[in-house]
Amino acid sequence: MTVLNSWQKLDRVLSGKPFGDGSSGNATISSDPATRASLTTVASGETAITIGTAILSNGDVFALYQARGTGVGQWEINKVASGGGSTSIVCSKALQYSYSTTGANVAQVIKIPQYDEVTLSNFTVGAWDGEKNGITFIVGKTSIGGTGTLTFAGGNGAASAGGSGQTVAGGTGGGFRGGIGRNASAGDQGEGSAGAGSATNSANGNGGGGGITTPSDGSGGGGGGNGAAGSVSTGSTQVAAGGEAVGSVDLVTMVLGGGGGGAYKQQTNPTASGGSGAAAIVLISKAIDISSMTLINLNGGNGGVPSGGATGGGGGSGGACLVVCQTAVLGTNKITASAGTGGNSGQYDGGNGSVGRIAIHHLGTVTGTTTPTFEDVEDTSLVESGGDSNNIMFM
Repeated sequence: MTVLNSWQKLDRVLSGKPFGDGSSGNATISSDPATRASLTTVASGETAITIGTAILSNGDVFALYQARGTGVGQWEINKVASGGGSTSIVCSKALQYSYSTTGANVAQVIKIPQYDEVTLSNFTVGAWDGEKNGITFIVGKTSIGGTGTLTFAGGNGAASAGGSGQTVAGGTGGGFRGGIGRNASAGDQGEGSAGAGSATNSANGNGGGGGITTPSDGSGGGGGGNGAAGSVSTGSTQVAAGGEAVGSVDLVTMVLGGGGGGAYKQQTNPTASGGSGAAAIVLISKAIDISSMTLINLNGGNGGVPSGGATGGGGGSGGACLVVCQTAVLGTNKITASAGTGGNSGQYDGGNGSVGRIAIHHLGTVTGTTTPTFEDVEDTSLVESGGDSNNIMFM
């Protein structure tokens, strides 16, 4: 494990302020606060970028994120030097990474408001749509707390009732989308870090493989991967692969949850689609206390379950939660990034997804538990300059 890189911290562009500057004031957040835009291909070392929608103003802080394809999971923090109000932005710092939006590659930018005290209420993340969304940054200079439920979970797959040439759309919501289930041809892979997916039983990066037409009587979809590999499906001879483990335990590299693969069942029988993976959230504050919250839900969606002993869709994987703080009170399992289950069909089951990743980067004390257990990263650089009395100092 390692601490975040200097280019992944707010004080890269806000000198001496690793938790933001509080310029957006206090806020109660009851809807997804992120504003996002697609990002055109740009090389490392450049300062000029082109975004799909004019969401940024001069002085705004934002993240760049490679959501899919080459360099998947890379991210960094930057600030608008000029060009605000347009789609042609000049960054205050040269890019550390290259970003690509060609072919299977997809990158985006996420505007990061600089709140002071944040109260979290109920909201659902903007679901990944193949171009953007699926990830949120919430910054509260002084504190982040709340009492609600944040829903970053994947959506469940569905099932057909049977009939000639049936197709079943994959689960959506949260992170990468579930694969299509079919009964006239092979099911699709779940969307994953390598691309949107196609009709094959191999892994799609962290997307699960689709059920294929050999064996002729059907096979389930593979589970999506993230913090570990997803599980394979079942079939009479060949099976669909689980999605790969991706990202890093410390979330220096951070990937959306992989979608479960769609199932195949021959002729007019029912079939099922894969569940989608969960999304990602980044919480940054001096003091984080989520012990009174109901849940931050980053669980993978379940694979579809058809009736009549047919084939099940793969489960989506859990998402990613990165916490950057001085101190944190987590409560008991208030953050969960559990695996979605494969469709248990009674004949050939979909594979289970994997758990996601949770990492806490901190200076002071952290109490509480998460599911799965968080990666504990101590970072002595998380101190504001200027002698703020709220800072925690160690001799």
